[in-house]
Amino acid sequence: MKTILYSRLNFTLISGTVLFFLLAVSCTVTNNMYVNDPVPVTKNQAEAYAGFGMGLQPRIDSVSNIGEVFSSSLQRSYNLVAGGRGGITHRFTLGGSIHLPEVVGGFGLNLRPQLSLFPNVAPFNMAIVADIGGTFAKDSIRFLGSSEYRDNESRGAFTMDLSLPVSQRLGKETRLIITPRYSFNTFYLRREFEYERSKRFGVQYPALSVGLRAKRVHMEGTIAKFNQEYKFMAGIVFFFSKDFLEGIEGE
Repeated sequence: MKTILYSRLNFTLISGTVLFFLLAVSCTVTNNMYVNDPVPVTKNQAEAYAGFGMGLQPRIDSVSNIGEVFSSSLQRSYNLVAGGRGGITHRFTLGGSIHLPEVVGGFGLNLRPQLSLFPNVAPFNMAIVADIGGTFAKDSIRFLGSSEYRDNESRGAFTMDLSLPVSQRLGKETRLIITPRYSFNTFYLRREFEYERSKRFGVQYPALSVGLRAKRVHMEGTIAKFNQEYKFMAGIVFFFSKDFLEGIEGE
């Protein structure tokens, strides 16, 4: 009995420590590692992935004496990303992902419906894709039931992207993917130290991504233009199919 209680206590302490570090360093970073691929997943099948990517966050220009944050541009930052996608029909794929801004600075969620124009056996493919997501900084969350918000300059973001990924098969398990995209972003910045109000910082920009899918590896680079600035971002993920996971379990 004591052993069980001790194990549960250790699990609680470890879980609390992990949660603390997830929220201890926080920022609002959008996810620009979209893992674009117009080839649909086979109906009733799914695949998952995990890896590393980059995103954008507001660059803080100044802070007033009451805590109001001012920003007029964006800067790059880093994310851990994980997600998956499944075939709903032979042409419609539904995907989703989670990202951890600056590795452990809050979290973000993304939903990705995709309609492919050709079946997955076609050497050339194109799709119409929408991405809808939100990013939550630590002060968007009540920390372990506390009535106080933890200090932070940004409180979250809402994003929506429209894209038209195009792919060309280069080999049996290799394809090149080019994706033009237009992104709509709303960041919520602190208006005062009391956190009673926030203000919106709206950003829209075009982007172009070039990706390579080689077996289970997907690499992707993106150039986004905001005002007269160009931001380059990149990422890489590894796919885990059902067969791959079953092979690990069988070892």
